[in-house]
Amino acid sequence: MKKLLRPLRLVIRIAFAVVFLIGAVLVTSVIYVFSRFEGDAVFPVDCVVVFGAAVHRAGDPGPGIIRRTETAVELYRQGSTETLILTGGKGSATQESEADVMRGVAMRDGVDPEDIITEGEASSTWENILLTRPLVDEHCESVALVSDRYHLARIELIALLQGWTEFHTYPAERSAGWHFEVRSVMREALGILYYLVVGFWY
Repeated sequence: MKKLLRPLRLVIRIAFAVVFLIGAVLVTSVIYVFSRFEGDAVFPVDCVVVFGAAVHRAGDPGPGIIRRTETAVELYRQGSTETLILTGGKGSATQESEADVMRGVAMRDGVDPEDIITEGEASSTWENILLTRPLVDEHCESVALVSDRYHLARIELIALLQGWTEFHTYPAERSAGWHFEVRSVMREALGILYYLVVGFWY
């Protein structure tokens, strides 16, 4: 009987060790997300890249788009940036792209259309960065990447995985509600773990 129990005990110990390791890694990832909440941008910068968010079915901007775009517009009004680069594709074939919806918000709030560049093909944060970097290289000497604060850690990680180091991050001035933000932090922590595992294979 004792001989039969020994392998079982070993399996249980290994299982506990694996669970503990996964938990520790997830907690570390959550801490990293929180640690990037404030961003590190110093203004003025030539360009601000604004990351897209959900567009409602009627084509209206979702709250994420409003928060992020309004922050960029305020930086523009203050003279902290000269150019807005808006990135985000279509949620469906019948919708406007996130970038075009953000453009509408920015123009409504007084941004000169000539100071707006759009990238409307990206379908993920990875693609947001991949497709906007050539625009940044062409138009900007300095840049700040703007999104909700819970999103900044993943943006930073993905940019570094793509070999981009000359950037800074800046959070939307208004935050989402605490309930939404808690769920978003957990999702971002898992996303960071995903990119740490597979990002090097892109």
